[in-house]
Amino acid sequence: MTVRPEGLRCEYLVDPDAIGERRPLLSWTLADDGTATRGWRQAAYRILVSTAPDRCAPGTADLWDSGRVAAGTTVAIAYAGTALQSRLACWWTVCAWDEDGQPTPWAAPARWTMGLLEPEDWVGSWIGLDEPAPDEPATPPANAEGRRVLWPSRLPARLLRREFNVRGVVREARLYVAGLGFHEVEINGQRVGDHVCDPALTNYDHRVFYVAHDVTGDLGSGGNAIGVTLGNGRFFPPRWLPPELPQPRGPNPENWFEEYVTRTYGYPKLLLQLEIAYADGSHDLVASDERWRVTADGPIRANNEYDGEEYDARLEQPGWSAPGFDDRAWKTVQRVTAPAGILQAQMLEPIRVVDVLASTAIEQKAPGRWIVDVGQVIYGRPRIAVRGPRAARVEIRSATERTPDGRLRMEVNRAARNTDVYVLAGRDTEVWSPAFRGQGFRWIEVRADPGVDLETIEADVLSTDCAPVGAFTCSDPLLNRLATNVRHGHRTFRRSVPMDAERDERQGWMGDHQKHAESDSYHFDVAALYRKWLVDIILEQRPNGQVPEMAPSYWAAFEVDLVWPSLVPILAEWLYDCYADLPLVRRLYEPLVRWMAFVDTLRRADGTWDCNNGDWCDTSTAGYVDERPTGATPRPLIATAYQANNCRILARFAGLVGDEDGSRRFAGRFDEIRDAFGRAFFDRGRGVYGNGTQTSLVLPLVFGLVPEEARSRVAANLVADIVGPCRGHLSVGLLGVQWLMQTLTDTGYPEIAYLIATQTTFPSWGYMIEGGATSTWERWDSDAQGSNMNSPAMPILEGNVGAWFFQALAGIALDPAEPAWRRVTLRPRPMGTLRSASATRDAMSGRIESSWELRDGRFTWHVAVPPNVIATAWVPTSDPATVTESGRVVVPERGIAVVGPRRGSLVVTLGSGIYDFAADLQESTIPRAELLSDVSYPE
Repeated sequence: MTVRPEGLRCEYLVDPDAIGERRPLLSWTLADDGTATRGWRQAAYRILVSTAPDRCAPGTADLWDSGRVAAGTTVAIAYAGTALQSRLACWWTVCAWDEDGQPTPWAAPARWTMGLLEPEDWVGSWIGLDEPAPDEPATPPANAEGRRVLWPSRLPARLLRREFNVRGVVREARLYVAGLGFHEVEINGQRVGDHVCDPALTNYDHRVFYVAHDVTGDLGSGGNAIGVTLGNGRFFPPRWLPPELPQPRGPNPENWFEEYVTRTYGYPKLLLQLEIAYADGSHDLVASDERWRVTADGPIRANNEYDGEEYDARLEQPGWSAPGFDDRAWKTVQRVTAPAGILQAQMLEPIRVVDVLASTAIEQKAPGRWIVDVGQVIYGRPRIAVRGPRAARVEIRSATERTPDGRLRMEVNRAARNTDVYVLAGRDTEVWSPAFRGQGFRWIEVRADPGVDLETIEADVLSTDCAPVGAFTCSDPLLNRLATNVRHGHRTFRRSVPMDAERDERQGWMGDHQKHAESDSYHFDVAALYRKWLVDIILEQRPNGQVPEMAPSYWAAFEVDLVWPSLVPILAEWLYDCYADLPLVRRLYEPLVRWMAFVDTLRRADGTWDCNNGDWCDTSTAGYVDERPTGATPRPLIATAYQANNCRILARFAGLVGDEDGSRRFAGRFDEIRDAFGRAFFDRGRGVYGNGTQTSLVLPLVFGLVPEEARSRVAANLVADIVGPCRGHLSVGLLGVQWLMQTLTDTGYPEIAYLIATQTTFPSWGYMIEGGATSTWERWDSDAQGSNMNSPAMPILEGNVGAWFFQALAGIALDPAEPAWRRVTLRPRPMGTLRSASATRDAMSGRIESSWELRDGRFTWHVAVPPNVIATAWVPTSDPATVTESGRVVVPERGIAVVGPRRGSLVVTLGSGIYDFAADLQESTIPRAELLSDVSYPE
């Protein structure tokens, strides 16, 4: 076969974000403009890495020449050349050969630059101002009973500055900065970059991130200045608690302060290094040292994620980050103690303003008081434009809901005060938004002093800026709305750690992301975000092997559990399947082995385990207010099923890392637990597990615990519960919902999953939508709950329905037989009243497309398979003889192999290319879930 060079070429999926990796992973995609031969498969590749683009050629690459490697993979190839040094600029290219030995053109060289890899690369010192505000108590006060209470957090943002000279033509300038808790940098009066709330959240006792910027274009000849604003972030997060509110409660109220108050690491501090390389080969360096000046008298008078930001525009110091500013009233910085954590490069996408929402409605309730609706629940910050007299005060509060009488439902925030204050300078229009905090909200209340005019108000949507990779739409407006709500929920939770948005927790809880992350990955490129979080979790592991329920551990509470920490193996397996992240598997394997040994100590005498939270917020907890909604499914059943699945995953991981003994050991453990699980929970006569809840049946089905001869009966009992007592609805909670839709589909009941997805009565996602939801609720009956632990912006019950839209309706599913989407299953399922569905997924190998329509008994389906990918395609049809592709009868040819008729479809294997199928599909053969309404239900 001859590959046309103009039709197929190597391109980079992403330039490797390798600033802190000594062996970065290189990936590429094979781009097809539509003229390449169908069925193209890579048989070999060659990578070149060099120190200059003109050396990126065979025979001249001076860092690495992989040679021709006989392999089809294009993903996560570990660099294996000369050891990489700090600051080194690396250029790389790749060429691929097909199965006939024909090469692609060499890719245009792409670049990455190494960061600071060694501690001695840092010349400067940690600097700051280690002293409280004048009115800030050094320790928490005690109340009348002698118990410590939360104390004010009115620590102003620190401003730090230094001037320096640029003495020639700048070839390159790089800025490395670690400013804790959060920081913003300005050079010569202009903001550097567009990041928000840098650096990413960590447990600062374990690691601290620095951020790198190319600032070559920000410097001028002669005098220059650099300024840094330090916000408090999670580094200095003491809380303000209104005296009229009760202390938050926890499982151990006597130790509440010690266990459930967000810990403080110290006062904000800065480590910075600006490296300037001149055209003549000389260098200069500006580092954080005693030559810097600092003040706490800037305009940001207080900043706390939970309670708000206070900004006094009268205290602005124009020109403070520009050369020539008079800083004689400022102090000399203090050299301060370095944080305990290891300094590392931040290697995930930053938080940015990813959208700006205009107000959809503004109600003026009274003079100087407005209520604003931005149309959807977000995590973000308000942005106001006001005019008014000097010293006038504007107070801004926000919440995710309103009460029936029109006020903001601030109670949902619990002890989070969530109030921003802006004091006017008295000039023309003043535009302001908080710099160092965000909040979950939809509604904004503005209260202003007399004479203040609110000109505009908008909402900045803040999120870790993961690139969008997937899109889904279908003919059902309800499902389209649900798909949109799912995307909004993903966006709301991504803030360098997946966490809740509005109340006084905002912790990285691990229960709801076990499969929610799978939906997230169908919509966004979340590889770096979740990889970072898994390392956060493992860094919290205790010497006895215990892993927490949330991470980073900003609370001292560290409860023993099995199920929620199971996120680590479950999510790591998905990241391997989706992104071929074998280095992550290697990084996690030994910690997971130690965790499994700890879990063994929790085993009960009958060979089962227990857990803390159960199937959190299932429908049995509807109407329960201020109680722990652990659900109706027996907790030992849940815990034991999860532990069996953990053993299965560890057996697989052991094989991947070459631990053959471990693989056999964990496989044997799985068999042992499966048998104990059956003895403890399986009623063979009835064909049900435990008490027969939906979660009791879903978990053994999905985790492979059901004897093969009993699977069909257990699945039928699951369906019987859905269409019988539950009247076509689900009854699952946080855990069960993550596995329900795919389990129904995989056991042969996709139409039952569709029935659940299209319900609009309680409990259902449609019920949430009918109730005005723009994300998903924390509880199925959030509209009937009180304000405690009841958020309308917490996608814990989204489960994995977002992925199910792609997998079952549009028909794009990853096949784990070959990681990173090198094999896919294309299986759309027309059912019910659905008449079309379309999805795209930009996978590691390229864009996958599936778009189908059913009209007048004729099914048409457009498919795109990227180069180097094999797809198993199921063409739905009532008559396989009527199936055509591009107007021709389907026959084996280049790119197509016919497998044969199977379960209402013609199954074919596809190589890369674009395909257009058509087939007869009669109404009578389409699963009609709505006909289940004819089922007679028991009283």
